[in-house]
Amino acid sequence: MQTESVSVGLLHAFRELLQQRDSHSAGVAEGVTEVLAGLNRHLENSHTALAENPALPDERVKLLDRSIASISKPTLQSFAEQIRLARNRLTWRVDYGLFYPKEADVGQAYRDGNMHSELIGPNGCVFRDDDFSLGLFMLAPKTFYRDHDHAAPELYYNLTGPCGWRFDKGHWQDFAAGSLVWNPQGLAHAMRTYAQPFLSVYSWTSHVNSLCRVVPVDDWLEIEAQLVNPQGDLKFDNSQP
Repeated sequence: MQTESVSVGLLHAFRELLQQRDSHSAGVAEGVTEVLAGLNRHLENSHTALAENPALPDERVKLLDRSIASISKPTLQSFAEQIRLARNRLTWRVDYGLFYPKEADVGQAYRDGNMHSELIGPNGCVFRDDDFSLGLFMLAPKTFYRDHDHAAPELYYNLTGPCGWRFDKGHWQDFAAGSLVWNPQGLAHAMRTYAQPFLSVYSWTSHVNSLCRVVPVDDWLEIEAQLVNPQGDLKFDNSQP
C-alpha cells in the first residue's frame, strides 16, 4: 500500500476520527461499525492504492476552499489539514445524473451547489470497491437538497455546521460540526445549508450502484425561497451535538 500517499493518509485520519468517538446512538453505532469494516478492508490489506488524479474543476476551487476553511471545530483541525493536503490529488465531480436519473426533480440549487470526491468505491480515486463507497461531499451555502431516499445505507460525518436535516418528511433538526447522521436503507431525508458551506465525509455501506429516488414534498419551493431571502432565523433549537 502506498502509505506515503496523502489521499491514503486522509483515509487513515478519518478512520482515527471514527475510532475516537466513544458514544453513539444504536443506529449510528451500526453505521460506524459498517464504515470501519469497509475502511479496514482496504487500509489493512497490501493492495496498491489507485493513482492520484489532480482533477479539480476551476470554477469550484474557491467554494471548496471556503468549505475547508469552515471546519472550525478544534478537534477536526488535524483532519481539515489532511483534506487541504489531499484536495488537489482527488477527483472532484458534480452530480449531473450520477446519483439520480437525469429526469429527477432534484432542483437547480442542488445541481449548482454540489460537489463530491469518491475516495473508495466503483469510481474511487484511491481504492476501488464495487459495494462500498466513501468520500467527501460538499454543498454550497443556502442550498436545499430535496427529500430523497436510496437503497444504500448511509453514514455522514459532518465536518461543518450547523446543517439542517429532516427525516421521513418530519420536523427539521440542526446538526453541528462533529455530529454523525445514519440513514438506514430507504429512509427519506433532506438537507439544507445556511450561511456556511456544508462539508462532510459520507459512506454508502452497500448497494452503491443503486440510484437515489426523489421523494416529493409540497414545501420545496417555500424552503428554497426562504434560504435565498430568509425571514428570521431558519435554525432550530434542537441542534445535535
